[in-house]
Amino acid sequence: NVAVSVGGARVAIIIATAGDAIDIYAAGQSAVTYETTPRSQDQVITTAAAFLGPRFDYTYNGSSWVPAGLLREDAATNANLYSEDLSNAWWTKTGATVSGGNTSPSGLANAYKLVEDVSTGTHSVGRASAVTATTATAYTLSFFIKPAGRTRVRVYMFGFNNYTPILDLSTKSVVSASGGTSPTVTFSSRSDGFIRVAISDTTTAVELQIDSLGLVSTGTTFNYTGDGASGVLAWGFQRDLGLVATSYTPTVAASVTRAAETVQLTGPALTALQGSLWSFFIEGTAGSPNSVNPAVWGYDGNNLVQFDSGGHANFYLGGNLAQPANTIASFTTFRAGASRTATGLSAVLNGGTVAKFAGVVTPTLTTVSLGASIGANPLNAWFKSLAVFNSA
Repeated sequence: NVAVSVGGARVAIIIATAGDAIDIYAAGQSAVTYETTPRSQDQVITTAAAFLGPRFDYTYNGSSWVPAGLLREDAATNANLYSEDLSNAWWTKTGATVSGGNTSPSGLANAYKLVEDVSTGTHSVGRASAVTATTATAYTLSFFIKPAGRTRVRVYMFGFNNYTPILDLSTKSVVSASGGTSPTVTFSSRSDGFIRVAISDTTTAVELQIDSLGLVSTGTTFNYTGDGASGVLAWGFQRDLGLVATSYTPTVAASVTRAAETVQLTGPALTALQGSLWSFFIEGTAGSPNSVNPAVWGYDGNNLVQFDSGGHANFYLGGNLAQPANTIASFTTFRAGASRTATGLSAVLNGGTVAKFAGVVTPTLTTVSLGASIGANPLNAWFKSLAVFNSA
């Protein structure tokens, strides 16, 4: 009578029968793995502090979860309060009620169903208090949603120049929209039927929040007589600074900040990059925007590979530059290679023409990291592979 529930960043052991007891020893959680059997190296015994290991992430392709790579993210703050509790007074319900106890993407029964009542008008939930933002700044608002009688919703956002899209959850598309500055909407499917919707734009006010998430009956009709039963499941409301929806961070009565992740090379890989002859190849999926976001960084003050605002891969070392002519778009796969010799640098991006710099290159790298230049220019990205060689 023991069940294990796994989802998101949580693992729950549930005893179904009152009075039962179990012994638990050496409990551990590996957030994401791609293994069919347990491995001893995944078991890390902890005492007073948590063990924070690398996150190997996955994406859902519509039928199965496929490896996306090592996820590296910068620090991020979720400014939405009570992100999983629509019953809290922080959320105002209009022409609707909310009912809990529904399974969420976390695997726990903590998703709420937004249910239209039988009144005539709008049927929505929205924030009850202002959330301060900075004008002319890019933000991303995201939430997880699942049809439960209604397949279309209307979102109203005051801080995004009154951006008001109507979303079709069946086709994962924007049916109609008004307002906004240059908004983008993305839909990320999951195997449990939930969809993570992310809406990005530049603010036009000092207040930013989902002012209302409303139900739509048919077409674009959001003002109608409800049936008292239909609705959607909603969970995990988040506000991110920037144009990317980062990993979800739950909140209650206060905002929560997730620390930046640091991934540094050590051992033979670092030793090779400290030599006079070396080469490396890296593959991953870039975040957005590309501007001065490094894939690999050398602590001597020089980027090894970075993506500029035009999507170019720039291979910097010692102030010298080799830049392939081809470019990549945000959220696309990049495959970059670079080499250092006694007479210069060479770089290539996605099989394009090799770019070269002819000249003496002198710096010695003391620290090398993935996705961040030691506190500046972070790249939120998935790294699929990295190979370092002590020859060019």
